[in-house]
This record gives sequence, C-alpha cells and structure tokens, in this order.
Amino acid sequence: MKQWQGQALAPGIAAGEVFFYRRPDRTGLPTAQEPGEEWARFERAAATVREQRLALAQKAREEADPAAAEIFEIHAMLVEDEDFQEQVHEAVLAGAGAAEAAARAGKEFSEQFAAMDDEYFRQRAVDFADIADALCAVLNHEEDRLAALDRPVILAAEELTPSETIRVPRRFILGFITQLGSQNSHTAILARTLGVPALSGVPVEPGWNGRPGMLDAGTGAFCLEPDEAQLERARQFAEQAKREQCELERLKDRETRTGDGRKIQIFANAASLEDVCNAAESGAEGIGLFRTEFLYLAGGAAPTEEEQFLVYKSAVQAMGGRPVVLRTLDIGADKQVDYLDLPREENPAMGLRAIRLCFARPGLFLDQLRAMLRAGAFGPVRIMFPMIASEQELDRALELLEQAKEQLRSAGTAFGLDQVGIMVETPAAAVMSDVLAKKVDFFSIGTNDLTQYTLAADRQNPAVTAGMDPHDPAVLRLIRRTVENAHNSGIWAGICGELGADTALLPLFLEMGVDELSVTVPRVLPLRKAVLEM
Repeated sequence: MKQWQGQALAPGIAAGEVFFYRRPDRTGLPTAQEPGEEWARFERAAATVREQRLALAQKAREEADPAAAEIFEIHAMLVEDEDFQEQVHEAVLAGAGAAEAAARAGKEFSEQFAAMDDEYFRQRAVDFADIADALCAVLNHEEDRLAALDRPVILAAEELTPSETIRVPRRFILGFITQLGSQNSHTAILARTLGVPALSGVPVEPGWNGRPGMLDAGTGAFCLEPDEAQLERARQFAEQAKREQCELERLKDRETRTGDGRKIQIFANAASLEDVCNAAESGAEGIGLFRTEFLYLAGGAAPTEEEQFLVYKSAVQAMGGRPVVLRTLDIGADKQVDYLDLPREENPAMGLRAIRLCFARPGLFLDQLRAMLRAGAFGPVRIMFPMIASEQELDRALELLEQAKEQLRSAGTAFGLDQVGIMVETPAAAVMSDVLAKKVDFFSIGTNDLTQYTLAADRQNPAVTAGMDPHDPAVLRLIRRTVENAHNSGIWAGICGELGADTALLPLFLEMGVDELSVTVPRVLPLRKAVLEM
C-alpha cells in the first residue's frame, strides 16, 4: 500500500478503480496514402461517425434530452451530405490524406454557412465543424477516453480543463484526484456539484490506471491498494451518507422557513441539463445560475441560436414552472475556447471576459440573448449579466437585450422574459449597487469573484489561496451593502457561490435579509435542513 497527502477540494470518502486520464497526443496527421485507399478510409469513418451520432441521439432521448437528440440526428445526416463528401473527395484526389481533407472541408463549409443570411443555414456552420472533428478523431484512431467511461472510477489527472469536465460521464465518477487545482478549479466545482470527494496536490501517475484506490478528503489522503480496514471505513461512510440522504429526502417539498417564519429561497446552480433535472428532483425552488458557457466549451465552434434555444427550453420545461436564471456568456480568464481566437492577456481575470467579451462580439451575444428570450415563452426565464462593473456597462447590456427583443418581434417569434438582473461580483458593482438596483429586477452576488477582486487574490493561484477568505469583513460589508441597496429599491438579492452553502454564515445572511441562496445540487437539502432548524 502506498499513500500520498493532498489538499481536499470536496468532502467525502471514495474507494474503487483508479482511471488515469491523459490528453491525446495530436502531433501531426498520418501520411497520405494512395487516393483510392484514403477515400475508402474516409467512407468507413463517415459510416462510423453516422452510427455514433445516431446512438447518441437515442441515448439523449432515453435521458429526456430532446435538444441534444435533434442535434445528433442532424449530424448523422450532414456526414452524408453530397456536397461535403464531394469536397472531401476532390481534396483526396489532389493528394490530401483523409483526415486533412475532412478537416479542410469542415472548415470551408462552416465558414460558408456562417456567412449566410438564412438562420437555418447559419445554424449548420457549427454542425459541419463538429462532424469534421469527429471524422478526424476516427481517422486518427483517437478515443475520447473520458466520454467512453462505462464503469464507476476514481478519476486521476494532472488537471482537467472546463471542456474536459463537461465530457466526464458524471454517473460513473466516485471521486477526483488531480496534481494541479485549487478550491476554485473546475474540477473542485464539478466535484461539489456531483457530491463526490476530490483531492489536489497529488502526483498522479499513469501506473495507477486500473488499480484499486481510496481517497479520504477528511484526512487529505489518497492510497493505492487500500487495506481491509480502510475499505471498511469507506463502506461505513457510504452507509452513513445513504442514511443521511434518506432523511434529507423528506424535506424535498418543504417550504424553506426558519422557526420564526423567516423565508429564504434555495435555488441550485447548473452547468448542464443533467444538473437541471437533478435540481428539479432535489426540491430546488429554481435554478439560480445556469452556466451557459459550458455550451461553448463543449464543441469546436460556438453553439448556434437554435442549439442554445433547445437546451434552454429543455431546462425551463424540466423545472416545471420554477424560475430559471440564465447567465449570459462568461468566457475568458480560466475559461478559454480556441475558436474565439481571444488575444493572449497578461492578466486575463481582469481582461476581455464575460460581459466585456459579449460587447466585443455583439453578434455572438445577440444570438444568445434571442435563444434565451425564445426559451422564455415556455416558462419563467430570468436573464443575468455577469461581471458588470459600471452603470454604462449595464446600460449597454440592456440596450442589446432590447435589440434582441426587437429582432424577435420583427420575425414574429414568440418570446418571454420574467426578470433581468446582474451578478454583483466586482467591488465596483457593490459600491454602485444603489444606482444599478434602479435598472434591474434582482442582484445575484457572485461571492467567488467578489472575494477575488476585493482581496486582490487570484482564485486560480494556489500560492495565494490563504488570501482568498470569503469571511473577510471587507467582503461581508460589500454583501451587506448590496442587499440593503437592493431592498431599498424594491428588488431581491441572492448569493451565488461557495459562500451560499456556508452554514456558519447562514444566520448572518438571514439577518442581512438575503432572499435567495443558489448552491450546488447536493447542498440544496442540507441547506434547507439548516434553515428549518434555526
């Protein structure tokens, strides 16, 4: 038995098979063979991709995700598109390898369709980029080892990017071990969303793959080949957790009030339709944060308006009349996507990110706003702008929102909007909250970024983790000021971030008059229990 010490990112104990993940090596394409052979390789790959997409469509329908099913079915048709295949064939005859020809055709078709006026055809741009990527993966014999997981494992990796975390099959994850990562890393956030333990600072190795392991976030220890005593500890923990969960299930339909009648709403954070469905099952009173950027991180091109609409609509319908807060695109800083060609920045956390990026790419922003508004025709959608730092930025965001509404009116397209709000996650927004409150329906205080910017401590830098104390009086004063200014203007204020689940601060939040807490799905019922016991 070998053991290592790490830093706990999410609580719990897990034992099981270790799955070591390493990104595929893509240092070049295979040398082109005789054109006839290359074309035959392409045809076999096209048939494989078509089968894969139809299988994914069927899986999506079984999991009640009609939006994804429709997208996969479109991909199955486009991979057989005559014009697309003809362009690949011409490139192969000119001497290109099958993978190079597919990549080239995908890029050209994507650019052509993106430039078209007709909305339907513009929506096909990202689909051609997607199937070209899938074809290249098959032709290069690449395997998406994350997506292919089919059994419960402890996932070990040097680090997981946002786009990798979204591909993780969540039902098979027992826990995470990473070499890099802080309390605010994407792995940590995903672990807390799933309610599984996680450790960082552990020197992961390929030789761990397939071997039994156990991680204990309570002690910060990970061991290979655990002994019987350790396994018994893991079993006892699992049994106790199951008993506690059964007790919590009884609170699903309870209204969240303290003993003296004070009401506070408990919403859930979500990054996928799966998270939304889990939130609905957990008794969450709404979705307080739908992280729409994960739609952009999951593919090789920006999702179209139609693709986004189908996802947002499904989320709204899954919540059955409970409000859904859709946060507009928050890309930049630690969430990068290659296809947007964002400039390299010395300090990206304070650079072109979130609402600033949306202003720089208004077409991208308007696509998203229209999709959100259209979903609002099916239930109470609330649109929320992130990283607002001034009244001028809020005015610009509201102008673009009105522009999106007018575009839908002109097209005769149904839409709806329950409320519009902002995330208060910059000290500037908190200081100016009395002015900003007059222009919106709600505030959602993003405590992770508010802490980072207030205390000048990079939340992604483990070297300054000690300086990231959300309990600091400066942070709490800004929260109080924001809540007071919201109520003075007759709007509600909630807390969205790790601090929302901090039961030690719950009495203070109730005293401040916080109206809503938005937390990871596993924290919804424990937080409700804490409120009911006050």
